[in-house]
Amino acid sequence: MLADRVTKEIALRTLADTRRGGGVLRLVTSGRPRLAREASKPTLVAVWLAAVACALAGLAVSPSLRANPLVSVGVAVALAGAACNGADLLARGAVVDFIAIGWWPVFNLADAAIVVGAGVAALSLA
Repeated sequence: MLADRVTKEIALRTLADTRRGGGVLRLVTSGRPRLAREASKPTLVAVWLAAVACALAGLAVSPSLRANPLVSVGVAVALAGAACNGADLLARGAVVDFIAIGWWPVFNLADAAIVVGAGVAALSLA
């Protein structure tokens, strides 16, 4: 979570908000997530994030997940990424993305943590 916060602050201070162009690093602060654009009040976003976090936490403490430590680690990493992006939503109304690799959508460390954590959890269940 600390690495995500620090890298987002560095990106905000050093990268121009281009939304286009080349390079591996570019700042994108709008256009995602859809929920933040459509929510009329920040409390709606907070309630949605809390509901998702509670559902995932409930899954994390189930007996089948506690038996496999990799599943718990994967869920924890994914939740940490979601919490980082949730903090951005509440503070800025949008998520700060800055890593642009080829045709892949621009992302940040929290997005990577969500994908990697969910992947580790899913593969550990197989």
